[in-house]
Amino acid sequence: PPLDDVAGRLSHDELIRQVLQGGGNMPAYGKHLSPEQVTALVAFLETMVRGGQPPERNSTEPR
Repeated sequence: PPLDDVAGRLSHDELIRQVLQGGGNMPAYGKHLSPEQVTALVAFLETMVRGGQPPERNSTEPR
């Protein structure tokens, strides 16, 4: 799936869920990545926004 502006389309919690459970064309990686790897991947995905600035997040999930 295209990653351009993924952080503009999905919240922090939705990105975590997408990585862990997959969806659409993206496979689930929950059984293949450690919690630290998931955190790092979500942090990277949050840089994928137009203009290069991650959006402000109010999340219940720790970063």
